[in-house]
Amino acid sequence: MEKTQKRLGREILIGYAVIAVLLALMIVVGELSNRGVLLDSRGMTATAGNAARRLFSAR
Repeated sequence: MEKTQKRLGREILIGYAVIAVLLALMIVVGELSNRGVLLDSRGMTATAGNAARRLFSAR
């Protein structure tokens, strides 16, 4: 029983550590994206812009 509790406690601790690392990574990526260091996912390529113009103006 004690062995199972130790293993379960270790797995929970690892889960919390993974969540903390992912949260830190999200914050770092978000901050670097806001400053223009990383690619901006909101940007639109020229092809996508042309397609959107054709689709929305063809009424």
